[in-house]
Amino acid sequence: MHSQLFEAASGVSDPWFVSGVDFDAAAKRLTIQIDFTAGARFPYPEVAGAHPVRTLSSSATGT
Repeated sequence: MHSQLFEAASGVSDPWFVSGVDFDAAAKRLTIQIDFTAGARFPYPEVAGAHPVRTLSSSATGT
C-alpha cells in the first residue's frame, strides 16, 4: 500500500518501482528505496535502442 502511494506521489513508473519505505521518527528521516524490474532495458543517450543493465554495484546504488 505505501509503495503504491509513494510511486503515485513521485511519478515512479515501470520499469521502476518503490521497493521499500522506512520512516525513522527519531532521526526525522524518510528513506524510499527505488529499484527496477529484473531484465528491464533502458535508453542510452548516445546509442539508439533500449539496452540491458550490465553492471550494478551497491556503491552505485548507495546501499
